[in-house]
Amino acid sequence: MFIYSLASSGRRALEFHMIYRLFFAAFSIFFLTASVYGSGKKPLIIHANKAKFSRKSGWLDAWGDAVVKSEKVWLKTSEFSFKRDQQTLKVPQNFILSDPSTGVMKGGKALISSDFTEGVAEDVTLYLDEDGSTFSAKKMTRIQKDYGELDRSTYSPCKICKGRSPFWQLKARKTYWDGKKQELEHRDAVMEIGGVPIFFLPHIQHPDPTVKRRSGFLTPQFHKGKDIGEMIMVPYYYAVSDHQDTTFYPYLGTRAQILKNQYRQKLQKGEIEVQSSFAHNDVVRFNANEKSRNFRWHIDGNGKYHHNRHWRSTFQINRASDPIYGKRFTQIGYEPTLAVTSYQLERFGRNSHFDVQTLKFQETSSLEDNNKFPFVIPHMTFRYWDNPFPDRGILVESTTHFLGITRRQGRSVARLGEELAISKKWILPPGFYLGVGGNAKMDAYWSKKDIVTGGVDQTPNERTGQQTRFFPQAHVDMGLPFRRLIQGGQVTFTPQAKLVMSPQRSGEEKLPNEDSTSIDLDEGNLFSNHRLVGRDRIDPGSRFVLGAEVEAERKSHKIAIFLGQSYQLSKVRTRIIDTGFDHSASDYVGRLSFKIPQMLDATARARFRKENFSLSRLSTNITIGPDFANLKGGYTLYRKDPGNLASREINQVSLTAQLKPIEKWTFEAGMRYDYLLARRILSQQLKAIYENECFRGSFILTRSNFRDKEMQPKTDGLIELSFRNLGGFQATKQFAEPRRRGEVSTI
Repeated sequence: MFIYSLASSGRRALEFHMIYRLFFAAFSIFFLTASVYGSGKKPLIIHANKAKFSRKSGWLDAWGDAVVKSEKVWLKTSEFSFKRDQQTLKVPQNFILSDPSTGVMKGGKALISSDFTEGVAEDVTLYLDEDGSTFSAKKMTRIQKDYGELDRSTYSPCKICKGRSPFWQLKARKTYWDGKKQELEHRDAVMEIGGVPIFFLPHIQHPDPTVKRRSGFLTPQFHKGKDIGEMIMVPYYYAVSDHQDTTFYPYLGTRAQILKNQYRQKLQKGEIEVQSSFAHNDVVRFNANEKSRNFRWHIDGNGKYHHNRHWRSTFQINRASDPIYGKRFTQIGYEPTLAVTSYQLERFGRNSHFDVQTLKFQETSSLEDNNKFPFVIPHMTFRYWDNPFPDRGILVESTTHFLGITRRQGRSVARLGEELAISKKWILPPGFYLGVGGNAKMDAYWSKKDIVTGGVDQTPNERTGQQTRFFPQAHVDMGLPFRRLIQGGQVTFTPQAKLVMSPQRSGEEKLPNEDSTSIDLDEGNLFSNHRLVGRDRIDPGSRFVLGAEVEAERKSHKIAIFLGQSYQLSKVRTRIIDTGFDHSASDYVGRLSFKIPQMLDATARARFRKENFSLSRLSTNITIGPDFANLKGGYTLYRKDPGNLASREINQVSLTAQLKPIEKWTFEAGMRYDYLLARRILSQQLKAIYENECFRGSFILTRSNFRDKEMQPKTDGLIELSFRNLGGFQATKQFAEPRRRGEVSTI
């Protein structure tokens, strides 16, 4: 009747209707606001196209794009009812509830408290903002904000597509959520993969997806091998505080028992990570080369601490009860190539750097003698550089160092040195660059041979006592790049030359040699002032170095070639043979690289003998194919020097094929072959990996054919399954090796 009068009474009825609507709207807003504040709870803001309030029942009905807000939480639906005295929202049909602390919930109908801390909802789906996980349930009940129950629940952290089941999901008859403990408990659960039930879990309990770290047991691992027997490990993770944690790994096996621990701590200005293990094995000696041991241990740690913006400390620990411990028990993950325990203190200045460290080495093979390993205490270096004439581009550098070495058996050495250097560079038209410089080394040595060994670890010409050395050097660098534009790219030809002048000093073999033991000429050090590694050996005499590089580049490909050689101008030269520059003319060194984007990336570094240009050293790395299907290869060739009986020959190739036929799948196969000594495959590996946003599964099969006094050939298999937010499963097995004819087992 009122609508009708509005349509037939003209302008007067319209004015009356507008006044009535404004009055009703103002009254409704005042009434709602007063009722919420009057209850002492958070303010509740309601928006709707239409609203109706009944004084008799106390219900406010709203419909038409209705929205209810309480601070950051909001609910949107087509209609709802609100009761003032009960502070209750009744939603009869579909709704969307957004809570920044959890995520977005969609449901059918619900009865919710006005502060959104309690309620009951049906046919709900919860999308968690924390990690994208999804919860759905036939019925969801929330009690006192921190507790909830879900009937016929389904949980999955996987991406859900319409019409398809997620990769894996967990369905349960009943799920309990404890917000205070941040814990989920499922009863009568079934794990489904690809929509197919795999196994039944009567009871499973795990942290909810909002938990970043939480103390408790982790998923178990199973191992089986020749040396350890059958073994099970159930790790326990303990969150000590917000910035430190520790994990215990107890391995219980039929032939060995291991307790491994990992400790991590984040400091305000640094960090610490330490791993340690203790093992008891029933077999005291696995072969004749091992010492009899029932109890073994190791510690492996590192850390750093920034005292202030100038000073920093770092430490490293690598110690074990015996060198074979990590090789025998591979589960602990301790197989260092070089076992070093060290402490280092550094200071960083604007134009300086100070470094002092101490180092202790341990053998990593039973064939080595730990008593002859050096103990460095200390090794100090102070480096200072400055540009006293900024307008002239002159750089001045000073390096002071001290080294002290002692051994249980062997020589003791102390070295004090100073190096001064000055250099200047020019770039002249049309791109010609010129650099000149000079440096001077001053060293003082003190060495003492060991009484026990009688100096057997020294070279025949090496002397003991006090010795000094002064070695000046000057150098001139020059080069001129020529560039020519071609169709679609450019070609650059850069000839380079270097002149190094120093006195014809001899007698280097009389000084101790501790840090210049690895020497080899390549394209990386051809133009260096000091081509030798370390400070104990120098590069005497004058020499002239020539080299040239050609680089052609287009959008479709890039190729670069380098070739160089050095010529000794004086009679005195380094006495270290098989270095490539132990004659008047050095060997040729070169580099070849070729690259086609997404198709080919190859680099080869080589050394050729000067007499006949025959290959002496070769190292290649090549990748063929795009990312989804490629072949990676490497080849290493070291030919024996006829003049050096102690030189070693190496001829090995490695290949790795990787295939990603479809998204999320990766297949990999690799091998390493020795053409020289073993004349067989040294190692092989097969790998299959499937990984998506909520699951990772891998299978790895490794075959090692290495055989020496410590290790025998072995084949290992690994299966690893990891479910996001639930944990994972890992199992390893060492397959029995066929015994060679006439070979006796060492176990």
